[in-house]
Amino acid sequence: MDINLNYFKIFYVVAKHGNITKASQKLYISQPAISQTIKNLEDALGCKLFIREKKGVALTHIGKRIYEKVESSLKSLDRLEELVDEENGVIRGSLTIGCGTNIARLLLAEPIAKFVKDFPEVKVYHVENLQKEMFEKLKTGEIDFVLTQSVDNVNFSKISLSKENYLLVASPNSQKRFIKLTDGSYAQKIFEEFIEKNKLNHLPYITVAGYNLAIELACRGLGITLAPRFLVKNLIDEGKLNVVFENKKLPEVEFCCYYNKDIFTSVAREFINYLLPPRND
Repeated sequence: MDINLNYFKIFYVVAKHGNITKASQKLYISQPAISQTIKNLEDALGCKLFIREKKGVALTHIGKRIYEKVESSLKSLDRLEELVDEENGVIRGSLTIGCGTNIARLLLAEPIAKFVKDFPEVKVYHVENLQKEMFEKLKTGEIDFVLTQSVDNVNFSKISLSKENYLLVASPNSQKRFIKLTDGSYAQKIFEEFIEKNKLNHLPYITVAGYNLAIELACRGLGITLAPRFLVKNLIDEGKLNVVFENKKLPEVEFCCYYNKDIFTSVAREFINYLLPPRND
């Protein structure tokens, strides 16, 4: 199949933004030219790639599958360019890091700030998704690093970054209720084990999707929640939250950086030095 590579690049940008107008602005190509390119590509492939919607365009089923392949292929081309730059002693390209927002605030903000200052030509992307999804992208090279809680039985290289204590906290006038996190999360597993072990199943509970809302509801007196110390330290210092069940030991959580040593770019190799904890020589 002999199709102009630029057709796929234009298809990728349209699919990514879901809008031909935005793609036109991004590519500096007229909207009619983009529409014609998409038509040419659809004719060459013999299938419909997009369906029109009120606010733009959406991928068809086959369009989604092609998008995934194109995204992976363009990423590989970027890697080849990075290899050439590396051979010439130039560090540029992109770096994609997957992790939750709270972990990013704790472990990523300072390393990224220092890295971008030293390598201003590198584009840095932070993405957030389910841990399973991020590991899948790490496997294919779509993500360079995944920062998350320590996980067993994954075939990636790992660097330990930080250990944090979990605390059970509540406001001074809290109701006798638990504020749990979404089923399947590491924190929820610890929470359930604590409740079971201490025979507290009789207390009512509500379930929320993340720490931020759980902590906010705890501050409003709705109940007791579980959170890593770094997220609630200031609220404890301000007297808005108290540590409860202090005599009950909770496990530490270890935050780690995972990477795929089989797909490791020069940019990633440089950045890992900024993630490593400082050495005490």
